Amino acid sequence: MISLLRLDFYIYHSLSDYEGSLYSKGIKRQEKYLKVLATAHFSSDVVLKGNSECSSVKFHKCRYKGSNFFTKALNLMDVYWNNLKCIRDYKSDLIQISLTASHIRFLFIFIFPLLFPKKKFFLRLTTPAVNKSKIVRNFLDLIVSLNIITYKYVGSSTDNNRKKLWIPDKKYIPLIGAGIDLGFKNRNFNNFNLVYLGTLYSREIWKSVRGLVLFMKDNPIIRVTYDIIGKGPAKDTLELINEIKNNNLENVVTYHGFLPDIEVEKIIERCDFGVAYVPVNDYFQNDSGKTIGYALSGMATIATANKFRSEWVNEEVGILCEDNPESFSKALKELYDNRGKYDSRIIKDHFHQFSEDYVMQHSYIPAIREIIEFY
Repeated sequence: MISLLRLDFYIYHSLSDYEGSLYSKGIKRQEKYLKVLATAHFSSDVVLKGNSECSSVKFHKCRYKGSNFFTKALNLMDVYWNNLKCIRDYKSDLIQISLTASHIRFLFIFIFPLLFPKKKFFLRLTTPAVNKSKIVRNFLDLIVSLNIITYKYVGSSTDNNRKKLWIPDKKYIPLIGAGIDLGFKNRNFNNFNLVYLGTLYSREIWKSVRGLVLFMKDNPIIRVTYDIIGKGPAKDTLELINEIKNNNLENVVTYHGFLPDIEVEKIIERCDFGVAYVPVNDYFQNDSGKTIGYALSGMATIATANKFRSEWVNEEVGILCEDNPESFSKALKELYDNRGKYDSRIIKDHFHQFSEDYVMQHSYIPAIREIIEFY
């Protein structure tokens, strides 16, 4: 069995933050197919359970308390130092560093291949920077582009990443992006229960709530509920909460914030329609884990029409809309009118190539085997 060492650079502020992260879920997915050892870093005030409860992940508490710039810088150095020690101390067939988005924390990842030239490294990219400022996005993407120079192989699920981050063709490893596993259910679509699952950061989810208001005004006899699960910066969260309160939607729209997986599963169980809402712009054009996750669970989807969704969301899967309340409202009516036409099995089969088992066996594992062999 292939042994994989995964290095993380994020500092979690609670165990629930870590357990709900895509990083943690990715490790659990890989453990079914590979021998995985991973690092995870926590702020100094987090109470950690023993490693025996999570033997494949080496928990590390950062040493410095506080949230000022200097403390953050020192703790980031601590993260790098811990990852360096793990590379030195643990043997593995391949070392994977995953970048969920361009960020200043990845400023020095170029050092690892330089310090350990005999080790085999794989840099996995998911999305470029998603900051609203083009200057900030370009700066963060430049950081990643420069760090790529020291890596022999760089993987990504979209050609958009290859172009934005200037990945040389000889380094580029195309991968299929897997969807979130929400558990399949053969749904009847009788009840018009909507759910959004994901981060609020820069997603403008409040616009979907305003669109729902317009839909309810035009269709007062249709009973609808909308559960929103996820967290984000204070500004994005406040915009959403105010939209709910100002429209007296507390009995229709429920903002849950972050929820543990068992609570998420209960909501997904009773909701037959997934909301995949992001602004349609040049930096939200990658594949959509939410759209895929909804579909693999048998849900129909209402989604803003970026490049990926325009290619994959058809009339058998759901409805596309523009990124504004008026279009969202009209798409909701179309989704409601079509609810008797949807079939969970057909929806799931349409996205079969994004399922965990397919992605691991037909994309990820063959790719890393090739990297290990030809490094």
